[in-house]
Amino acid sequence: MTVLKSRFKSVTVLSGKTPMLGATAEEWDKALTGNMRESLVEVKRRANSGVKRDVSQATSFDVASFVAKQIRPL
Repeated sequence: MTVLKSRFKSVTVLSGKTPMLGATAEEWDKALTGNMRESLVEVKRRANSGVKRDVSQATSFDVASFVAKQIRPL
């Protein structure tokens, strides 16, 4: 097994007020993730409230077969 040596002496945990690249860590987090928690809650709500379908009853549609039936020999 290969062990990679870290170039950092220790792990640094950033607080929300830690300045980095012209903004705070909290501002970067908000910019990158937005309102991820609310978005995931909304996706879950929509998925649970949608129409329930039985996949085993779904019909398939073969485009190639359909087109072949529509084309008439010249």
